[in-house]
Order: sequence, then C-alpha cells, then structure tokens
Amino acid sequence: MQECWEPGRLVISVAGRDKGHTYLVLRRLDHSNVLVVDGITRKVTKPKCKNIKHLKAHWELDVNIKEKVDKGLRVTDSDVQKIIRDFKSRHQSSGLSVGNA
Repeated sequence: MQECWEPGRLVISVAGRDKGHTYLVLRRLDHSNVLVVDGITRKVTKPKCKNIKHLKAHWELDVNIKEKVDKGLRVTDSDVQKIIRDFKSRHQSSGLSVGNA
C-alpha cells in the first residue's frame, strides 16, 4: 500500500482552528505527526506541525514535490500555491469539498 503521509500528499485539516484548510505534506516527522504547508499562511520556511489524526489525506500526490523533497532540492511557496490552486479548481467543479484556503 502506498504511504498516505508522504511528501507531496494533499491533505485537508479536519480539526483545530484551521479546520477545512487545504495543505500539502512537506515531511513526515514520526508515526503521528507531519509538517504541512500551504505557501501562504504556512510557508515552506515555517511549516505547521500537524497530528495525522487531525488530517484527511486525499488520494492525489504531487510527484514533483515528492521527488524534490526526496532529493533534498528546494520546494518553493509558489510551487505549493500552484499545486493547491490546481487541486481546488479541479475538484470544486465536481462539488467535492476541498477546504477554504
């Protein structure tokens, strides 16, 4: 089975003040926590630590981000913003709830 919390995975917060917010997983810290970014309020330079119990993973994975993280290359906020924007535009037309940010 594919790792659900790997870098590049799109997730939606289901608990906390950021409930409904769409993020991209930047890195897994341990068995229960990941670092997430959105490129706007949570930039790559200051990711948010989030418990995976408070996130809903989407099946989409951005392979380019995964490869950049795996190779130690720089991921930019504009990369993240574009991925989240494209994700939302694809899924809002289908009526899927994808978060508000």
